[in-house]
Amino acid sequence: MDRAASERPSPEQVKDAGPTDAETPKARKEPRAKAAKWVCVYDPTMNRNWHDDVLCSKGDDSVRPTLRPKDRFVTKAEIMRAARAYEKKLNARS
Repeated sequence: MDRAASERPSPEQVKDAGPTDAETPKARKEPRAKAAKWVCVYDPTMNRNWHDDVLCSKGDDSVRPTLRPKDRFVTKAEIMRAARAYEKKLNARS
């Protein structure tokens, strides 16, 4: 029997030894899940209706509100101001 063979551990020794540090995944600190909040983002549509160019979502739920319906034309800045107010209202209800 050569020397290398005599230094190898038996299968029972390997089984009892357990995983090495290299084989064990390190525990990750998972960030605490925050309560889901409504978030509204600018998401223009191609329907020539500027009033629904915002998409609000919370997890799998989403809604495309009609904002500033009395205005004939709405700029991105105007609709995003309205979207922030709408977002606040949605999150106040949650």
